[in-house]
Amino acid sequence: PLYIERLGRLDVPGLLAEASPERILEYFAYESERQTTHRLPACSLARQRLVQSTMSVLDVEGLGFRTVTNGQALRIIRSIMQEQGENFPEVTGNLVIVNAPSAFSMVWSVIRPLLSASVTEKIEVFRAGNLGYQARLLELIPPENLPDFLGGTCTCAGVEGGCMCSDAGPWRDPDIVRALEEAPF
Repeated sequence: PLYIERLGRLDVPGLLAEASPERILEYFAYESERQTTHRLPACSLARQRLVQSTMSVLDVEGLGFRTVTNGQALRIIRSIMQEQGENFPEVTGNLVIVNAPSAFSMVWSVIRPLLSASVTEKIEVFRAGNLGYQARLLELIPPENLPDFLGGTCTCAGVEGGCMCSDAGPWRDPDIVRALEEAPF
């Protein structure tokens, strides 16, 4: 599965005004569990081979100093990263962080020590202005599956909100869902 997040566009104060840190952490725990119980098995069935990890792209363009110094946001990020590292380390495939502004180095210095070496070796960071990330992403992701704003050709036409609101994947295929529901495990 391909997971893309545009963290630099996230309204952190607005999010924290609407959802408690506990609720945000519950959401990420739910999504992580869903990844291992629904999405990865569906991908395995569709590809007819074991798929056990995800490809993630984090676009941090616009991530500002105010966001990275928000103590509550940093605690949430730290908790999410610890949860992922402790409970789902094998699920983390490649993680490519793109458009990293100088403020990102501050966040990275807090997060990196929380991650195992096996996870950090799968992470690549491309600074803002370095368009080399587009070639790297196209090495990892077929262009038709990569949104156009990241150098691919996908626009998810017909989906309100485009690629960022699409949940396309074999986990949406009724035949695969049925096969997984009928599986003896």
